[in-house]
Amino acid sequence: MVFPVRIPKHRSMTVTFLCLTCLLVCSLAFAETNGEITKIAFRAISWDESLPEVQYFDGSKVVTFFVPNGSRSALQDYQGPRQVAFYDELIWDEDGQPLHPPIAIANVPPGLNSPLFIFMTSNQDRGRPYEVMVIDDDADKFPRESYRFFNLTSRRLACLFGQERFMLLPGGRETVPATLSGKKSIEIKLAREDEEDQWELAYASKWGIMPGRRALAFIMSPPNDPREISTRIFFDYPEQPLSFNPDSAKP
Repeated sequence: MVFPVRIPKHRSMTVTFLCLTCLLVCSLAFAETNGEITKIAFRAISWDESLPEVQYFDGSKVVTFFVPNGSRSALQDYQGPRQVAFYDELIWDEDGQPLHPPIAIANVPPGLNSPLFIFMTSNQDRGRPYEVMVIDDDADKFPRESYRFFNLTSRRLACLFGQERFMLLPGGRETVPATLSGKKSIEIKLAREDEEDQWELAYASKWGIMPGRRALAFIMSPPNDPREISTRIFFDYPEQPLSFNPDSAKP
């Protein structure tokens, strides 16, 4: 063990990056729609290239918006089924139905009013070029000056982030505070469990922290070399809710 952290009694599993991504998509977003209508305000990010024109129905109105690949999109209103369908071009047939299938579908669970949709290129034969990871982006649960970690590797990770120590299972996530304390950076170390159930330091760095900023941090490893660790981070500066309770940020 590289640094002390509580380890759950759960053996690691060997799954691909995409399978873990799909696990996150399902665990964060699965919901039975049953024709239920929802009203939400969402933002979106493209994991790969920016998507210049994505369309969807807000009620009966067609909305076109831009999905950037390094930051959140503008806030978008939506009213309709919990399965939000996105298109690259909306052309109707004589019955008023879209001629082309959607490029992506986001499943919004009940009670989620401020989702973030992350468009990720799909390598599976599902008839759609994108999977959508749905994340609760509510600032009450994901406040300013915090990091939300996602483990997209196939192994357990022991994490040291400033003074916080925690475990991430494959497909797991954790939200932790990034305490400023007058500093401009925070130490991070990641220890990876190998195939022999041994632990080795796989990543060590310092990450910048800024007042009012929060971050989504995805931890990944390529399928051909699971020992290698890389990260992808998305920053933003949310408005702090007046009713903010620090305890609400705890998972």
